[in-house]
Amino acid sequence: MEAAGLQFNRVEDLNAGHAVYQDFTNQMLIDRGENVEPRTPEEAGDVLASIAANHRFTLYEYFITDKVGHAQDREAARSVLQKLARMIRHVLANINLTSTTMVLTSDHGNIEDLSTKSHTLNPVPTILWGAGSQHIANRISSLADITPAIVSLLRHDA
Repeated sequence: MEAAGLQFNRVEDLNAGHAVYQDFTNQMLIDRGENVEPRTPEEAGDVLASIAANHRFTLYEYFITDKVGHAQDREAARSVLQKLARMIRHVLANINLTSTTMVLTSDHGNIEDLSTKSHTLNPVPTILWGAGSQHIANRISSLADITPAIVSLLRHDA
């Protein structure tokens, strides 16, 4: 962001519907005393889909699954994963998959094995939807291939 001369989003951007916090429900911000409204997963999905529609590349990082995995909290894991699935389904329903590629992946295993507080060595899934998904799929065999595959797609579409 800084190298590109861009500014990070702020609470004002979030309230204006131009940003999605890492806790897309905004509950963590509310708990911290920030003046924000709670969002449903579907509302967050609407905002994220709108952001993606207006940019060539959008990255959304969600790490609450990692925190819950480390806490080994099965009920929290169930709740977080259900909300995340709702948000993802809503993004997919509201983006143009004929011109947009959506990539879902993780940097390591964790929440799939709540018997350990550590990151696991399990392979992580990469799920692809939309335009360019085959272009990316053909280039991915490990986590190290994700960024080069995305860069290749962005160059291919240029």
